[in-house]
Amino acid sequence: MRISLALLFAVVLQLSAEDGYAQRTRVAISMNNVSVEQVLNKIEETSDYVFLYNDKTIQKNRIVSVRNNSGKILDILDEVFKGTNITYTVVDKQIILSTNKLNVTEQDPTIQVKGTVKDTKGEPLIGVNVKVKGTTTGAITDFDGNFQIQAKKGAVLEISYIGYASQEVKVADNKSLSIVMTEDTKVLNEVVVTALGIKRETKSLTYNVQQIGGDEVAKAKDMNVMSSLAGKVAGVNINASSSGIGGGARVVMRGTKSISGNNNALYVVDGVPLANISGEQPDDQYTGAGQSGDG
Repeated sequence: MRISLALLFAVVLQLSAEDGYAQRTRVAISMNNVSVEQVLNKIEETSDYVFLYNDKTIQKNRIVSVRNNSGKILDILDEVFKGTNITYTVVDKQIILSTNKLNVTEQDPTIQVKGTVKDTKGEPLIGVNVKVKGTTTGAITDFDGNFQIQAKKGAVLEISYIGYASQEVKVADNKSLSIVMTEDTKVLNEVVVTALGIKRETKSLTYNVQQIGGDEVAKAKDMNVMSSLAGKVAGVNINASSSGIGGGARVVMRGTKSISGNNNALYVVDGVPLANISGEQPDDQYTGAGQSGDG
């Protein structure tokens, strides 16, 4: 124990002596617009000190100006490395230059953000997309509408779900978020007129509906209205049976098979099904035996 205390006391005396020597050593330097390396070389030329440093961590080519009246080496180094993370340690006649390690705890850490997404009725929403704005970090709500995501404090969460208005929520702390999504009226309130003339919301229909405007039909510039619909309705094949004025068109919807053997389209105008009169059955137009189609 006595030997350890003696060695520690000797080291303290040596460091104190070295620091005192550095303070007593005078170096007259007055340099303008020179590199850091030139200043260090000047100190080495006019004193007994030698600098030790890593070229990759010290910017030797950085331009500085030194005008030190005291002439103390430590004061000169303070002026040269002011505003940087460079530190120096005096050991014997050597001055070791190093960099301070960045404190990782000072960086903005990410926190675990938890939350629940529900609709206006209080029912949990499943499969809602939760994404940190400006990043690729995301999550999806589970069966109970809960989600967990890593984000920095102050980040913005983008909440999106089909049929609902998107939201942006700012992360204030790690408290649980409670998000209520409202239905997007622009999408859900869209209505169509069915074959019976009844207006119904698109979302309530159990079948596919497609609307074709008059402008799109007029662009085709075809004498036959049915032929002008070719290529505009998904799942509908329209083939002209003959060219010229009065030419017919064959309309087949989603394949050529039918239970009744009739694969013609069914036309309903103002709730009244129209018979699809065939040219091969001229007598049926008065007897009502024409084909009405399968729809």
